[in-house]
Order: sequence, then C-alpha cells, then structure tokens
Amino acid sequence: MNGHSALRRVLVALCSLWLSAALHAQDASALRVGMWVTVKGTLVGESEFRVEKVEVGPPGDENVLTGTVQRMRSPTRFVLLGQEVRVDSATRWRGIAPGDVSGVRLKVEGDYKSNTKLVAEVISRREPGRDAIEGRIDSLSVAAGVVRMKILHFDCRAPLDVGVEFETPPEQLELAPERTFTFVPTNQRDEDDAVRRLLSLGEVRLGGVLEYEFRERFDQDLDNARPDDRIDTQASLRLEAFWEPGEQGFLLFQLRAQEQRRIDEDDPDERRSELRIGEAYGYWRNAFGSGWDVQLGRQDFDERREWVYDQELDGLRLIRSAPHWRVELSATTILSNATQADQDKTNLIAYVSNNDFERQLAAYVVTRLDRRDDSAATHLGVRAWGPMAGGLEGWGEFAWLEGEDALGATRRGQGFDVGLLWPLYERRVWLVAGLAWGSGANGADGTFRQTGIADNTDAFGGVTTFRYYGELFDPELSNMSIATLGVGARIAPQTSLDLVWHRYDQVEALASLVETGIRRTPNGVQRALGWELDLVLGSRAIPGLPIEAVLGWFDPGAALPGDDPAWVARVQVRYQF
Repeated sequence: MNGHSALRRVLVALCSLWLSAALHAQDASALRVGMWVTVKGTLVGESEFRVEKVEVGPPGDENVLTGTVQRMRSPTRFVLLGQEVRVDSATRWRGIAPGDVSGVRLKVEGDYKSNTKLVAEVISRREPGRDAIEGRIDSLSVAAGVVRMKILHFDCRAPLDVGVEFETPPEQLELAPERTFTFVPTNQRDEDDAVRRLLSLGEVRLGGVLEYEFRERFDQDLDNARPDDRIDTQASLRLEAFWEPGEQGFLLFQLRAQEQRRIDEDDPDERRSELRIGEAYGYWRNAFGSGWDVQLGRQDFDERREWVYDQELDGLRLIRSAPHWRVELSATTILSNATQADQDKTNLIAYVSNNDFERQLAAYVVTRLDRRDDSAATHLGVRAWGPMAGGLEGWGEFAWLEGEDALGATRRGQGFDVGLLWPLYERRVWLVAGLAWGSGANGADGTFRQTGIADNTDAFGGVTTFRYYGELFDPELSNMSIATLGVGARIAPQTSLDLVWHRYDQVEALASLVETGIRRTPNGVQRALGWELDLVLGSRAIPGLPIEAVLGWFDPGAALPGDDPAWVARVQVRYQF
C-alpha cells in the first residue's frame, strides 16, 4: 500500500510538472505591454539587446541589470551594459567589497531613474553567464518574425519563437504600472557627436571629441579643362562638462576649438582658426512642479533624419513627456557663429511625437521670422519612420510651406520624402528605395524650401550616417525630385558599406539651384540635372573611434552645361572620450 502511495505521488508530481510546463511555456506572441520580464542575451552597441530567453513573473520593486562592468567613471559610478550605475552609503554589497569593479561580473538591483542614472540598492558578484535586464515591457511590436520590446531605455529584440517561461499562466499575471522616466535629451544626438564622458572631477563628468576630416573635390564646375579642384581639412576639439547635482536637473557646457585649411586652384588658399562656445544650457526637470521640463541656453536641436532641423540654437525649450507622447515648444535665435541672415531670425517650433526614437510618429510647426524685413516662413509637417509590416522599414516626410516675403508676396510650396528599407539575412544586408520631391515654380509662390536649419543626414542600415541626398551634389529639396536606390551590407559586426545612387531632376526648368555642391547653374531649358553614385564605408569596430570614408561621383545631365563629371573623396576620424 505504501509502495503504491509513493508511486502515485511521484506520478502526480510528474504530471503536475508536465502540465505546468505545457501551460506556462510559450513563445513571444504571449507577451504583453506591462508584463514584468527578465530578458537574457547580449548587448549590441549602446542600447540594443539581443534576447535569447525571456522569463515572466509578478512585478518587481527594483530593476535589475546583470553583466560585466565596462569601466569606472568615479569611485561611486560605473558603467554596466552601457548604463551608468551610482552607488551611495545605502548600497549593500554581497560577495564583493566596494572599490574598482572594472571587469567584474555583477548583478545590480536598484532604482532606474534615467538613461544616465540607476541608483544601486544591492550589488552582488555573479559567475560567468548571459547578460540580463529585468523590468517592465513599456512597448512591444512584432514584424517579420522579430519581437521588439522597450525595457527601460533598451531596445530588446528577439525571434518570435524565443523561449518564454511564465511563472503563472499569462492571463493570471498582474501587470506592472506604467512609470515615467527622464531621458537626458543628448541621448538622441547623432551617434557620431556622442561624448563618452570618461573622466570625472567630483560631481562633474568630463569628456570630448577629437576629430579630423579630409575632403577633396574635383571639377565642381563640371569642366576638367579649368582649374577648380579643392582640398579642405579640418581638425577640431570639443570639450564637454556635465554636472548633475540632483534629480531636478543638470548643466552642460561645451568649448570648441577648430582649425580649417583650404587649398583651392581657383581662389586664394585659406586658413582659419576658431574658439567658441558650443552647447551651453541648463535643464530643469518638472519646473515648479508643473510637469514641464525647461531647457535654457544654447542647445542642439537634432532629430534622427535631420530633415526638419539639426542646428545649435539659443533660447528656451519647454518639454513635457510620458512613455507614449512628447511635446516640445521652443523660441530661439542664433546669437553668434552663424550667418547674419540666421542671426536675424526668430525661430518658433512646436514638435509633438509618440516619444519613440526608433518608431517615430510626429507632427510639427516651424516658423522662422526675419526681424530685418518682417518676412516669415512657416513649415507644417507630419512624419513617420520605423518598422513596418512584412519586415520592411520605412520613412515618410510631408511638409507644407506658407509665408510671405519682405514685400508681402505669398510664399507657398509642398514637399515630401518617402522611402523603404528591406533588411535581409538578419539585417546583414539591406536594400533601399526612396523618392523626394519639392515643388517648383517661377517664383516664391509655388516653390518649396526646407526650413533652413536642416542637414539631410541619416543612416540606412549601416553604422554611419551620411548625406542621403548625395555626398557631392548635396542639394536642398527645392524645385527638385530626387530618386534614390541603395544596397548595403555589414561586412563585419561593426563595419558597414553602402552603395547609393541618386537621380536629380528639376520640377520646373529654371536657371537656378538652391545650395548644391557644384559650381554650375542650370540652363533653364532642360530639367535633367544628372545622377550621383556614392560609396560609404563606416566602422565602429574600435569603441570610441568611429571612422567614415566616402567616394562620390556626379555625372551632369542635359540641364547643366559642361560634360565632365565631378567627384569627391572624404575621410573622417573621431576619437570620443
């Protein structure tokens, strides 16, 4: 009898285990926003986490990071999985003593406050294994068999069939409440402009960027019989100090030193040195308890595609955000280190988005008022970019221009830029197709112009950004259509190669162009301006040392007098510290 009872208990236990495993083992399709998860895998780059396993349980009180400490920033700050961790007198240490923990594998449990601040409550030594992130799923999407989850500030990606273990059945799980985190605005800088801030002086973190660029242009006048070649070199040093005395805000200050040299066959050689203040502002979170953040001073207005703006502007910006929306209102000008025309303008900007840098939906109004002659230009736009159905990624820019010139005449125009990117072979190869169009007419009424503070720079699938309307021709989108085809590949884990072709045509045949990289004007009869082919190599193989090399070839069309092609070679090296 006892033997039968023991056997029955074993069988019941085995059946319970089997039923539990069958019930609680799922794939990623069972995940939902609000679930509290531990994802295990590998960090790629600054914030992309490739997930190999997911564990789901009840909401926790603390966020957890497990990995190897990359470096110490000060005796009380270190970097783990790209996240800065701060320790204080209340931090408890288990299995390890406080001190230099560089290269040590740790589990950190603490209070995540921002992408630059996680305050550790418990730090434990860990044996070798997979890295891990524990927290709430704040957003979730599925496309082409890949699940993307936002956990803290990490972009976590997993195949749909990744192993998922639920502590209890999914329908019985309690969801974690939504929390609002503060993200330092500089985390949306172009990656090439990032400062690593490796040094500390008390509470002040110091860093900088040392940069060298070489650019040689040939036959910009489209006539190789005339001397027109030009070599530009630029060396610059940017030093940055960042002070965050408390959770209420921080101060940032930059000093820039730059030397430029130009050797020109057609004009006198030039050499110019400059020392100036770069970004210099204060940031006040939740000012006066209003829910609005205040940013005052010289600040970088930047967005991923730089189709609307990429400019340092002086003034006031108000920011209000939540996990799924963000509002920015600003009034600015440029006080120095710009053309007189830009210094005479007042810029009023409203930008509303879904607060997702990778899958953006946004609308904006940009008004630029000229204080000299009361002329004005207002851009009203909507935009989107990010993953789409079928594994595709895409972008769409749509803008309308309204205004009046100094004489009160109407200024009006429309422009758009749409495109698709098709990633293949686990994003190691990609194909790109795009079309941009800016209306044109024989006068300001009907001719589209961009905002005047845009830069038209972005990356496709590779590791580096480049001028996506052409490295040599590099036009403003005005009275022009631009067709783009491209192919790219990761030739190494942190190295990419893009081959991009552009075709340019005027919308209205006019004897003028707006801000291009050639020294010719169209004949005003034909519309075909020509085509360009660019080869772009980028590498991030060495941390803190991004390298970029470009070759560009422009072949003129029937609208441009001169039959000779122009080309450009450019190399840029940065050291970020």
